[in-house]
Amino acid sequence: MDRVTVRKFFRMTDDEFSAFLALQNRRLRKLQPYEQFVKNRVTDYPDCSATQVEDWLKGAPDSCT
Repeated sequence: MDRVTVRKFFRMTDDEFSAFLALQNRRLRKLQPYEQFVKNRVTDYPDCSATQVEDWLKGAPDSCT
């Protein structure tokens, strides 16, 4: 972690840090809409690599099926 980030967190009060954490929990992650899709595919094809999962997400023909 960058020292500037550590310093920022260190200087926060408990209330500021709690507010920051609450905001982080509500923030939508880029891959969150695809979470269930990835879980299902990995469950169905446990031998597939991370590269194949990435290809599925990009819409490339999958090599596991």
